[in-house]
Formats: sequence, structure tokens, C-alpha cells
Amino acid sequence: MWSEGHRAAIARIDQMLEQIGEAGTVDLAVLTVGERELRVWPGVTR
Repeated sequence: MWSEGHRAAIARIDQMLEQIGEAGTVDLAVLTVGERELRVWPGVTR
């Protein structure tokens, strides 16, 4: 189950990926939430 912080982080990653998608491509997007790191690789289904 996702915590509220994780849901907010996922929403921010989703927003980042939309902006990146408009601007071009990126190899890896990393967002740090507290001590946890969420990594999103291209091709990952949102």
C-alpha cells in the first residue's frame, strides 16, 4: 500500500515524465522522498 508521501511522489514523477516527454527523452528520472529513492526507467508503465 502506498503512503500519502509515495502517492505525492508518484504524482510528481508522472508530471516530470510528461514534461520530459514534451522536451525529449531522458535515461533515468530519480526522485528522492525522505530516505527512499524512487527510480523510473523509460518504458515503465505509469
